[in-house]
Amino acid sequence: NRIEVIVVDNASADGSVEMMQSEYSDCELIQSGGNIGFGPANNMGAAAALAPVLLFLNQDTEVRSGSLARMLEILEGYPDWGAAGGLVYDSDGEPERSTGSFPTFSNMLLNTVLTHLSVLRPLLGGAANQHWKGYDRTRSVDWVTGAYLWVRKSVFDDLGGFDENIFLYCEDIELCCRIRKLGWACWFFPEAPIVHHRNKAPVPRARKKMFYEYLHYYGRKHCHLPR
Repeated sequence: NRIEVIVVDNASADGSVEMMQSEYSDCELIQSGGNIGFGPANNMGAAAALAPVLLFLNQDTEVRSGSLARMLEILEGYPDWGAAGGLVYDSDGEPERSTGSFPTFSNMLLNTVLTHLSVLRPLLGGAANQHWKGYDRTRSVDWVTGAYLWVRKSVFDDLGGFDENIFLYCEDIELCCRIRKLGWACWFFPEAPIVHHRNKAPVPRARKKMFYEYLHYYGRKHCHLPR
């Protein structure tokens, strides 16, 4: 099967555009013209895609051999899956918490508790906002990470793509929420792993503030929280 590779460059300044043009001329390069955010940039790439299934893949990931073909195979066999994600390892070979339940005050509080009390994770890890267990089996979930997110293009187009009011953070949860509301399933499938070489340094305060701002936006939009 033919695979389209579309790279959206959000005004990088590290030579990425020149590298793409010289070494990967068979891939489609889209230059956004500025740092427009995760969701808007991915919407640009999706609009140019012709394939029936979209894969949103972070630039700091490494795909394990056979993973893409396996996920395409499973999606073909389960046409009710509107979105799906596979197992994500970090650079140390440990599974990332890449799926979970839609955020509520209680399950986010539980998430914080489990961060510090690992002894409770086997018992309560499946009830947190980010799941601490269950990465060894195929299962229905509320959301999967946007770093490795498969979506049927027809579903994505019906929804109008990522919410462009979100610059960064929570856009994957928000999209999966709308996918589920349309009646499509969202599944986690462990047999198609990737490696996510994310920065392990502490998240800067400004980015933490951004996360909570967009989390509140999600709550206002889907949980009727006050402004």
